[in-house]
Amino acid sequence: MASPLEACLAPEAGTLRDAMLALDRGARQIALAVDPEGRLVGVATDGDLRRALLGGATLDDPLGPTLTRRFVAVGPSEDRMDVLDLMRARRIGAIPVVDGGGRPVGLH
Repeated sequence: MASPLEACLAPEAGTLRDAMLALDRGARQIALAVDPEGRLVGVATDGDLRRALLGGATLDDPLGPTLTRRFVAVGPSEDRMDVLDLMRARRIGAIPVVDGGGRPVGLH
């Protein structure tokens, strides 16, 4: 069984279906897109995917164009209260935690 974080991962080269499955598996409102080396390269929220589908995309379309590539991420040592303040200020529901190599290690 995948960890809660692993459940949220989708391959950058995958499809919208892959991201939808990550949303479903992870029970979060965000899918984390990773490159072949496991580095976080983009995020897709349930709203991003919904808008793509309503705009005419299909579940078999590539995920890449739907990804937000300028996303907010924090390091593992970031203070939890600072992260919550950042989430409130930016009005975002989840912030990925990445290690020094850019690989996801958690999710706030």
